Amino acid sequence: MPAPETRSAIAASLPAKTGCDAVFIGVWWFWGFAGWSGTLVGLTLSTARLAMALLHGLGTGPTVARWGEHRLALVGLTAAALSCVAFGLTTSTALVFLLLIFHAIEGFVHPSIAALMSKGLPEDTQGTLQGGIAAI
Repeated sequence: MPAPETRSAIAASLPAKTGCDAVFIGVWWFWGFAGWSGTLVGLTLSTARLAMALLHGLGTGPTVARWGEHRLALVGLTAAALSCVAFGLTTSTALVFLLLIFHAIEGFVHPSIAALMSKGLPEDTQGTLQGGIAAI
């Protein structure tokens, strides 16, 4: 089980990650000002969520078994931060699509952090934790 300081940092990062997801979707339409059509904006958002869902659904179990939840959460948060900086610097549509694939690694963050938090609680509070996570 991670140290109390680590658990606190992990618990604090989940709302931050959730907030960043909302901002990501909320500001993505600004690409329209760069000449993208509404169709291209929708296509890129769909690509991002599909890549993340596939990685989350098919890759989480094997990757957690190999690296562990703590390391996987850190890798996912790092990939998300790096790709968000790169999104702000890129001017190429093709590079945006490649970054969306790299950014999909963030799909590991939520299940990893949820698992780490649930390991630190008694069984009779698991539902409360999962409900709180879903409410964020």
